[in-house]
Amino acid sequence: MKLGHKDSQGLFLEMGKRLGYSPKKTYSEDLPTDGIWTIPHPLNLMDSLPVAAIEVAVSESPKTLRGSIRTLEDVSPLLAIILVHEGEITRRHIVKGGTLDSALKKISAIHNLLEREVLMSQQRFEIWTEHTLSRWYSIVHNRTTLRSEAK
Repeated sequence: MKLGHKDSQGLFLEMGKRLGYSPKKTYSEDLPTDGIWTIPHPLNLMDSLPVAAIEVAVSESPKTLRGSIRTLEDVSPLLAIILVHEGEITRRHIVKGGTLDSALKKISAIHNLLEREVLMSQQRFEIWTEHTLSRWYSIVHNRTTLRSEAK
């Protein structure tokens, strides 16, 4: 697992914990996500209900990206997030001899592919970057810190 991938997973899990969900690194062995937040099932018909699940994309392979979409659809959380880790994708591309310009074109192609694919899905998706995650993490962190200080 790449460092950026692991960091993103950690932020997502910490954010879920601060919001009061039960965060886990993955949904199941058969449906491996990069993070999930759950709540108890109100009727105890199953262990828990998936609230939000995330897949961190550090590969530009269309096959891998579509696999991430299918996994999230099968988990069927209230909110499915695909995080395009632009920093890791750029780093990988440049290490392989690419240029910054060609890395940015790849990232744009990834976003375009994902936007097309999620439009055809019945699942509610959001496409994030590591910057989106950081912004949401800061909001949640500040809000929960203020709430605990007020007690």
